[in-house]
Amino acid sequence: MPLQPPGIANQLLRSHPQRQRCLGPPDVYPQDPNQKEDELSLHHVKQGFAQTHASLVPEEYASLALKTDLGLPATQRILSDLKGIQEKKEEANTLPDTGRKRQIINARDNFWLVTGKNKAAADNWLKELATGTSVDAKGRSIFTILARRVPIFNKKEEVLMSLCEHNVPVTRGVWLIKMTAAYALAMSETSKTKKRQAFDPAMEWTHTFVKFLKEQLSELAKLISNQASNSMMMEDTKPENSQPYKLWQYCLDVCEYMYNEGLLDRQEFLQSILEMFEKYRDPNDPIIRILMPVILQYTKEFTNSEVLSRKLAYQCAKRIAILVNETDAICHPHNNHTSIVATNPAGQQSENQLSNNQVSQTGGMVGSNMHPVMAAFLEIMNDAYLRFIIFGLSAVVQTITTDCPSALVWHYFGEGKSPTSLLGSPLDYLPRFVITYLSSF
Repeated sequence: MPLQPPGIANQLLRSHPQRQRCLGPPDVYPQDPNQKEDELSLHHVKQGFAQTHASLVPEEYASLALKTDLGLPATQRILSDLKGIQEKKEEANTLPDTGRKRQIINARDNFWLVTGKNKAAADNWLKELATGTSVDAKGRSIFTILARRVPIFNKKEEVLMSLCEHNVPVTRGVWLIKMTAAYALAMSETSKTKKRQAFDPAMEWTHTFVKFLKEQLSELAKLISNQASNSMMMEDTKPENSQPYKLWQYCLDVCEYMYNEGLLDRQEFLQSILEMFEKYRDPNDPIIRILMPVILQYTKEFTNSEVLSRKLAYQCAKRIAILVNETDAICHPHNNHTSIVATNPAGQQSENQLSNNQVSQTGGMVGSNMHPVMAAFLEIMNDAYLRFIIFGLSAVVQTITTDCPSALVWHYFGEGKSPTSLLGSPLDYLPRFVITYLSSF
């Protein structure tokens, strides 16, 4: 049912005033019979016609607030509303403030320096940190109690050695490192020097950890070299039972926790690990067996950087090539006395392997038509000492290939213009048989 009687709508349309002028299509303006540009006055003949828009559209050249007869709201009210909107936007774009002032650390009341006289008190404090319960009988946290008087060591390395000596858990050890960094920050703020450098505890502790790890690695290298000359090695004198190795392991555990929590400079830490790995070029070096678990632990983190991934892949490929080239299968390819046994994971040879292999004079199985590089890899796999190394190096190269393939792209910047690790591709240094095998996929 219509809302109004028929015929009313047509009457309304007829009574609607028609527009006096139609502009026509876009950018085309119709001509009027009495338009000013057609007047041939003396002014138009000499200077031409110039139309002023100010007379036609005055609101574009003046303020609408001047027209008081339109009943507009007060100007001050509009400005106050705009100011309120701007304040709300600034408040929304500002990080929330807890409303509490920054706690001022009193270096004299909450900290005390460790000296030779109060070394026993520091040891007791560390024992309480290591073995104390998380919450006492009154419900107070152990950190609240111990934070009243925190020992401060003269060197950061002493902190790490003391934590390892008392077997302090990693989380509590990191808390002491944070308190030490807070003390250093408080002392830097109270310093009277005008030009004070920005305090970055993450970078400083990263350098401390890297320096400490390098020192322990050097101590392990000396210990291994000294014991290599002795044929008799006691159980207590093994590198795994030495104090440098314990400090090495504990420092790595603390670094792992702080790395995951973002308390270390990750780029600097990974670069330092790579530098330690580059220092020992011989894959047969016992230090490589100590560094290999660290490399495998942070391989995923290396793939986040193309440059670091490329350098790491280059080092791994070089070591794989060294291991392969030093095998008897490569050095003496026609020597039938080489003993190489290809076994499956269960340790049993399959029928195909027995049929395709020939028995050597020493009792081992050597492939009759086997490629020398494949025979070299089988020889390395049968070596209990090198099996872990070749597995680790291959796993790193495979991870970089799958997770960061752009790090293996071939580049050439010219001789002497870039490091060797950035020239060509790291895959070029692998044995040729491996490259051919990979390119077949």
